[in-house]
Amino acid sequence: MRAARFIAGLLVAVVVHFIGVRLFDDFTSFMDVFLVVALFNALGGSPIAGLLGGLATGWVADVMTGGLYGSYGFCNTVVGYGAAVAAQRLVIHKPTNVFLLFSLGAAAQQLLLVALGRLLRPGAATPELIWLLVLFLAVGATGLAGHLMRNRFRRWRARWRRSRTARLR
Repeated sequence: MRAARFIAGLLVAVVVHFIGVRLFDDFTSFMDVFLVVALFNALGGSPIAGLLGGLATGWVADVMTGGLYGSYGFCNTVVGYGAAVAAQRLVIHKPTNVFLLFSLGAAAQQLLLVALGRLLRPGAATPELIWLLVLFLAVGATGLAGHLMRNRFRRWRARWRRSRTARLR
């Protein structure tokens, strides 16, 4: 079931990415929907799931963005693994902690992307600081919104199940 949710999230990310790129020229500068999916997968606390989820979302992001091939795969893998280990060892389920995890994940990803770009292409351009801040806030806000919606759905489902079993008795 978890794999099916991950694949569904990845498909939604692909659709959102297609629509976002068609509507805004700089969509990839201020939003990384694939990183959001990788971090949601890592919130479960399993380092292997975070690692593989980051790898899969990174590969899809590499195919979709057309940059240096393999850079998003590497960076999302590292960030997904780190987020899963953090979720395993820390209490990440409060809204402020979720926002911080998603924002710091975006910051770590961008730091790794810039470092890889400088290492592999010495004249590589770095993103502007304002776009980086917007990206950190957008990824954090998207992760927080998704987390709150998921919690609301879980509470609704638990109420529905309780009322359903109460009617059966």
